[in-house]
Amino acid sequence: NLFAVFQTAPVPTVTLKASAAIHGIVIRFGPKPGTLAGEVVDEKTRAPLPTASVTLSWVDRPEFYIRSSVGTDGRFTFQVPVHPLLVAVSCRGYQTWKSSTVTVSSGGTFPLVVSMTK
Repeated sequence: NLFAVFQTAPVPTVTLKASAAIHGIVIRFGPKPGTLAGEVVDEKTRAPLPTASVTLSWVDRPEFYIRSSVGTDGRFTFQVPVHPLLVAVSCRGYQTWKSSTVTVSSGGTFPLVVSMTK
């Protein structure tokens, strides 16, 4: 789970009942996530590659990752925590593409165009 490190203690369970007031509950949210928005294209033709898959992982904890296919237009969008990430893109018939460290700002958008080489 890409957001798992924000969980630093066991999560308590609260049971709510209709018309019963609950006091003393504090809900804390981490920083607002950012958006990693990109597209995967062929390096020479610039045509979208709809069969590509994108993997995001934490730089310092690679066991925290998420993988998804791109859309039919070769585009992808992830809501991500403010944390250094690595991006890897794979597509059959192309060399795997790997990023340097990417950090998306809180509430910001990080655009990324991935040009794949055969």
